[in-house]
Amino acid sequence: MKKWKVDITNFEYTKYKDVHQVLNPNYADLRREIMCFNDEIKWDGMWTHYDAIERLSKGWVLIGLFVNYQIKGWVWLDTNKKLLCNLYVNKSHRNFYNAKKLVLTLMGVAHEMGLTEIYAESDTWNDKSELIAIKTGWELQNEH
Repeated sequence: MKKWKVDITNFEYTKYKDVHQVLNPNYADLRREIMCFNDEIKWDGMWTHYDAIERLSKGWVLIGLFVNYQIKGWVWLDTNKKLLCNLYVNKSHRNFYNAKKLVLTLMGVAHEMGLTEIYAESDTWNDKSELIAIKTGWELQNEH
């Protein structure tokens, strides 16, 4: 596992029309995209729309990528742990720029909330997550 950290004290970000914070998700749309995720990636730790309801009630931040008003990607911020979680982009919209926009938007929202740094973890095999972290200004903390 690789651990990452980014200083957002002086972070300024560009707002994107297709990526923004989701305060009141369309849960049917979210369930559809979770099923797409589960069809592609077999991960026992995948969250459900019920988890989304609970996370949002606990103050977590959800950033969504929208294509034709449908969610096609996301990233979460656990505000208690200041931890970026669950970065995902639907395979038909997967490219570096969509993932990067999700991460940069999350960093911007976190900055607006008054956070000065946030953290993330990535599996050692996940080269794409590592590239996104590096390209968005994150620093590697350590490796286990």
